[in-house]
Amino acid sequence: MKIACTEERFIVTHDSYFGTLVSNEGVPCYGIIYMRLKKLRAIQYN
Repeated sequence: MKIACTEERFIVTHDSYFGTLVSNEGVPCYGIIYMRLKKLRAIQYN
């Protein structure tokens, strides 16, 4: 998060809870892009 903010970069995530965590914690963030992909399973990307 710190690097993304410093370099004015967006964070791309498929975690719907991530944006909530960022806003509740008050962490500075340049931007978050939330992607809703069909049939995505975490095991495919771990």
